[in-house]
Amino acid sequence: MDRTWVGGIERGEKNPSYEKLMDLATALDVRISELIAEADDG
Repeated sequence: MDRTWVGGIERGEKNPSYEKLMDLATALDVRISELIAEADDG
């Protein structure tokens, strides 16, 4: 994944697909639900 694309997700400029969320979760060794929970808290 391109770091500028990931940065866009972090800033709320991009919306990842479910497949990309799965890729991110795998790379970070977390569940997708953990990624989403963090987004809800922030």
